Amino acid sequence: MPTRRIVDAWMETHNVRTIRFDFRDDPIDFKAGQFIVCKDEFRGYKRPVQRAYSIASTPWQRDFVDITIKRELPGLMSARLTEVPVGYEMEVTGPSGKYLYDVDRGKRVLLLGAGSGITPLYSIANYLLEGGIEGADVMMYYSVRTPADIIYESQWPKMVSDFPNFKFHLTVTRAQPTEWNGRHGRISADWVRETAGEVSDAVSYICGPTAMVGAMEDICRQLGLPEDRINTEKW
Repeated sequence: MPTRRIVDAWMETHNVRTIRFDFRDDPIDFKAGQFIVCKDEFRGYKRPVQRAYSIASTPWQRDFVDITIKRELPGLMSARLTEVPVGYEMEVTGPSGKYLYDVDRGKRVLLLGAGSGITPLYSIANYLLEGGIEGADVMMYYSVRTPADIIYESQWPKMVSDFPNFKFHLTVTRAQPTEWNGRHGRISADWVRETAGEVSDAVSYICGPTAMVGAMEDICRQLGLPEDRINTEKW
């Protein structure tokens, strides 16, 4: 299994970190939405531990791969990846996964994510936007628990400013009114209708906890999307 070196890393929130693997010696080809598998050895374990992580960077960047990890104790690999220093090497394989975006599936895209499930959706959005794909219309709905949990927080305003065809909608589920003056509550079909209008012609990508994904599938059906345009990734 090939070894990849971490060449950069930065914190996205208090418990979420993005790390960048070096692929300059063998540029990677992947589809937005796919994942890589990281494998490392841990003291006390007879076999290496491996975990899959969605790719956060876009297919336009072939010389590196970014993944964004939320520290989940007692998760061995998530703890390791949120602590390892730049320069550390580990075994990486991929890309893999059938949850992926291709322009043939449609250029009007409805992205519904919660928590760290935003990672593959971030890749899909940037693939469409940075590529300047003609006719792209990207609608992002993102749910987090508190304002402190907003991943890629500094990037969203820039994307909205740079790309008129990108609409970003954020809601917080557990903040007090004094902590957050934006929208409160979960993503709903009514909210999507109010902010995006008719979306039955869109292709949707959903990612987040199992219960959230199920709820978003129901919302997509309420919005008139056919089953073959509802794509899901659960964790």
